[in-house]
Amino acid sequence: MRNDGSARIVRGDSRSTRRRAIRFAALTCGLALVGGCVSVPLSTLWKMRNFGPQDLLQLDPAALRVAATTAEGVQPDPAKTTLRIGLVEKDGSKRTLNLALEEAGHEAPPDATLPWTVLRTDAASSRVLLELRDSLRAHPEAMPKNASIDVDVFMKERPAAEVKTLHLHVSLRLGADQAWMPLFDGVAIPVGSRQTL
Repeated sequence: MRNDGSARIVRGDSRSTRRRAIRFAALTCGLALVGGCVSVPLSTLWKMRNFGPQDLLQLDPAALRVAATTAEGVQPDPAKTTLRIGLVEKDGSKRTLNLALEEAGHEAPPDATLPWTVLRTDAASSRVLLELRDSLRAHPEAMPKNASIDVDVFMKERPAAEVKTLHLHVSLRLGADQAWMPLFDGVAIPVGSRQTL
């Protein structure tokens, strides 16, 4: 976890080589982890390593959800937590869509064992996703060669002084007809550490 309370989670790359698939099981860009192991179900890993530009055509902003929590009860800050879609165009240029999230209300969480915060894209971000999807449908020749999903989680507050490690849980649901995909299941994050896995 960064000192600013954030944890960056990167998922999904259409270049589905084994090495890249293994990379998807890691937290990157300053997420501090020490010890413990990252638990990512193989079925989820397979789905996300095969996420690619064509999947952008099927994204439904009304049903796209991110759920996050910690076993210690420290919750994400919806105002700061973001979903990013990274695009690599055919000419090699890169583009990132930064999508703001908001609480999804009384949405059913991935399970009832933890105090989840369920988030959805806000109205402006939903319009951005719809515009991207509709543009690609109308102009398939403009389809990017690569796509990725990235979640940046910020916590609302620091845990109590006696809590030395947070156990982060993050799940993603891409559509209303799809099940929750547990991206991280109890990843151990030392409070205040700068170590990266």
